[in-house]
Amino acid sequence: MVAFVGILGVLQIIGGILICILAPTSIQQILGAVLFGMGVIAFALGVLIEKANKQIEIVAKLAAPKPSAAIATANVGMASGSTLSSSTK
Repeated sequence: MVAFVGILGVLQIIGGILICILAPTSIQQILGAVLFGMGVIAFALGVLIEKANKQIEIVAKLAAPKPSAAIATANVGMASGSTLSSSTK
């Protein structure tokens, strides 16, 4: 999706420049300017989506529990339970 939005933005920018250069009337020049502006916005949106995806991946890595810590915690619980049951006998 990011690539599609980025490519669409670049195509709009190129189209806007070409329309502004080749436009015989002022209305078509305005159309080219609007197309150029929308292309810039679309390209910026693609960049923002990519940065948001990277930040989401970083947060997911930080929030995920580490497997070694979970195993160590489970082993401590088993060890204390086994010593407790052996001391009560």
